Amino acid sequence: MNGRFEYKKVCKFCGKAFIAYQSTTKYCCVSCTKRAYKADLKAKQQQSDSEEIRERNRQKLLSQEFLSISSAAALLSISRPTIYKMIAKGEIKTIHISERIVRIKRTDLEQIQPAIAPIGSVIN
Repeated sequence: MNGRFEYKKVCKFCGKAFIAYQSTTKYCCVSCTKRAYKADLKAKQQQSDSEEIRERNRQKLLSQEFLSISSAAALLSISRPTIYKMIAKGEIKTIHISERIVRIKRTDLEQIQPAIAPIGSVIN
């Protein structure tokens, strides 16, 4: 008797069926292992880059005195409809520049901010 177990598995990278001799094997060959490793590194780098861009945009918004609805939502990390609901409830004061253009003072957002999250902090 051999003593080796055979596990029927599907490669997590290419999707081919293969026989593994260890229960922890994820990939069918060395090539798939290397490709999956590189893809994982690339995904981590892209996520890191996107977090840096998000923080850079947040800092740019913090330097502006008046913000649009979308900018205010991005700064508070909430959705635009939530901002509109807060405006309708009177929680946020707005400045109407024209019939369609609405701006919010950043200082007004800082007053309601403790209920949501501190402005300038990164939310994980």
